[in-house]
Amino acid sequence: MTRATLEYRVAGRPVCLPRDETLVGLTFSDRLPSDQRRVIERLSVDGADYRRYEVPGHRLTVMKLEDPLPSGEVAPLAVPNRLAGLGEVEKTQPLHIFNGLRVAVSDRLVVKVRDPDVDVAARLADWGVEILERRGATVVGRAPADVDGVALAARLDREDWVAYAEPDLISIGSHPRRGEATISAFSVTGPPGLQPALRQIRAEQAWQAVEASPEIRIAVLDDGADLRHAAFGSAVAGLYDALSGADEIATNPWDTHGTACGGLAAGRDDAQGFRGVAAGCRLLVARIASSPAPGQPWATANSTISRGIAWAVDQGADVLSNSWGGGAPSNMVIDALAEARSRGRSGKGCVLVFAAGNSAGDVVYPGNLSGVLTVSGVNLEDRFKTRSSADNEYWWGSCYGPAVDLAAPAVRLFTADTLGPPGKSQGDYYDGFNGTSGATPLVAGAAALLLSRRPDLPEAEVRRLLCESADKVGELPYADGRNDQLGWGRLNVEAALSLLAGQAPPADDEPEDDEPVDDGPGEDGPDDDEGQAGPGGQVTGIVRRALANLPVFYLKPPDSPSALLQSAPAEAAVTPGRLLADNIAAFAALEGQETTIAFDTRQETAPGIVLWGARVAGGAGDGADGPGGGPDGGPAPSPSGDADEPADDEVLLPRPEDDVFAALDAGRSRRPRRKTIR
Repeated sequence: MTRATLEYRVAGRPVCLPRDETLVGLTFSDRLPSDQRRVIERLSVDGADYRRYEVPGHRLTVMKLEDPLPSGEVAPLAVPNRLAGLGEVEKTQPLHIFNGLRVAVSDRLVVKVRDPDVDVAARLADWGVEILERRGATVVGRAPADVDGVALAARLDREDWVAYAEPDLISIGSHPRRGEATISAFSVTGPPGLQPALRQIRAEQAWQAVEASPEIRIAVLDDGADLRHAAFGSAVAGLYDALSGADEIATNPWDTHGTACGGLAAGRDDAQGFRGVAAGCRLLVARIASSPAPGQPWATANSTISRGIAWAVDQGADVLSNSWGGGAPSNMVIDALAEARSRGRSGKGCVLVFAAGNSAGDVVYPGNLSGVLTVSGVNLEDRFKTRSSADNEYWWGSCYGPAVDLAAPAVRLFTADTLGPPGKSQGDYYDGFNGTSGATPLVAGAAALLLSRRPDLPEAEVRRLLCESADKVGELPYADGRNDQLGWGRLNVEAALSLLAGQAPPADDEPEDDEPVDDGPGEDGPDDDEGQAGPGGQVTGIVRRALANLPVFYLKPPDSPSALLQSAPAEAAVTPGRLLADNIAAFAALEGQETTIAFDTRQETAPGIVLWGARVAGGAGDGADGPGGGPDGGPAPSPSGDADEPADDEVLLPRPEDDVFAALDAGRSRRPRRKTIR
């Protein structure tokens, strides 16, 4: 047990995890009873104080040791040496650190072959590896007990027939501290109400605009859920325990995290007035982690996470809500996420929502991967959550950085709790759930509402709508539409649905200026649903936003009603369109200025006048190469400002120049480059 740094490769680049000098991992013989294991442990530490942790689902005991031992020896070095010669102990190993979690090496390794027709069983048998599981070109195998699994994976990784090989690492961590239960702003003993976080993201207005569809499924990948809870009722469409492979989950009563997240995403209890964001959509509950006893850490393995993701995709998940992160990076998990984006929803892609993390530092893996929707946290005053923000939760702060896409409320969330002790409260609900873990299912629920309205939307379009409609709250300025604390802003579900519908929100949300959007012809105008379409042309007026924080624009000519600008082609004039990114960039650059707009069709509708195929006159698309364009007639910048983004098949991989996993043993981490909304 001399390994100071755990080294392997992800996406062809090195991952280096430093050793935790306070922990030792032991694998005892199966023949040794549990009480005898404890006797051996006590003898090995000379009676010094120590704590032990049995990793659920694995033959691994972790000991936290006092240093030094009474004999003066260094504990993490002396104890393994004393145990190594005992027949009852098969193996000792160090533990390592990544993003604040502890990482152990399991007795398994993962191998992906380049050619699926290769007889991988025969190839691995030559190395003494027993195959336990196979999914397509990837297998999970057990390494021989007397072989260093990390070294074996490294040797296999260099074989020509192997696409990659990696140890199946175990990540061990604890849930963030929860807020103390108080008299809730949302009462379950009085009349039904709406908790502050849902008012903050305008969920109630969204419910009036769209009915959540039971055909849309949100997969909650977590530590299970208490399905006896009234908030779930008939909402659960499928169950899977990725730790055991069973189609049933016996959730530990002290594992409350998944119950809370599932409630926020799509729970509903009309008798108590409780409602999640996408109540009416269905839930897929996958257990990917568990803890062995109350107050003890949770644990999972990369193969378990990958198995849970694959199951969710197979079950028809539309949205994957992932309130976890920080574990050991894995090719296998990245593959599973890429598969969800490419194969999920019959090729339209699953929307992958991830928590940014709660360590008040850089966004944690996998939230730092491109192609996922990464969520940071705000408090109930719409301030970015830090350890010193005015919410009395000093023990955590949201992670931040270029990887953040969107923010959502993450403090004092009211949600379902596991029934009875040892849940977080005396009742069935809890009003102190917090962290980006809580913000994530709110965003997942919002994505499900968009898909309830338009189930044909590609996943990248769902992400775009949620980001472009976000409210620009917080104290930091937004450069090119975003900042590193809140991404594109704080979630606004109503605004996202309005952007999807191609129309401005109701009048009570109009900008407070002297030139609001005109109501149109009113009673004297056309009253049929399709309106009257006229020929295209040009019109000059001042470009305005229809809503201060929503990238939908209208034109106010000096002597005629204002008109909403839309980029749908003329032949689709009666179908709600959307503004393309280039139109947004052009209109935003000219906001408040007098501008000439060219359009393909002028349509009078009951809400007002719409100019379809709108673009800045004289720019690209008005006698140039294509529709839209920047204010100078050239290509408009992307929302992220990045001009050299990788192709779609590469966006889930960290960029080589970022190397977000390397150099952790030097005590530093580097932020990934800003992600692109795709």
